[in-house]
Amino acid sequence: MRASGGRFFYELIFWVAVVALVYINRGLYKTLEAQLSPILQAYTTVALFLMGVALFLLVAYLREAIANTAVYLYEHMSGNQPLNYEKGNLSKNIAKTARRLERKGDHEAAGEAYESLELWRDAA
Repeated sequence: MRASGGRFFYELIFWVAVVALVYINRGLYKTLEAQLSPILQAYTTVALFLMGVALFLLVAYLREAIANTAVYLYEHMSGNQPLNYEKGNLSKNIAKTARRLERKGDHEAAGEAYESLELWRDAA
């Protein structure tokens, strides 16, 4: 997802939900510490810190996975998918790309695409 209002609200809602889950399960830390303390003794704090770091990385990965899945589903449903230049007719695919770039207002890149097809009238 690009930096946009939708991404901002997604990030906000996601992290609020994570903080809420941590708050609801706040007693888990003391329970886990009490169970690990006889086994790890002096290393209990370090082990809990490393578990916290691993859990944070897992949550950050989950956040990106959800965001990328949502973007893929949106693009797949809207038909706004990138072209696969290995399939179909290459010149038609480049022409589609040029028209798309022209609609977006990137006339210089569209001109380059038309020049590669040697369509000089469209490139001008």
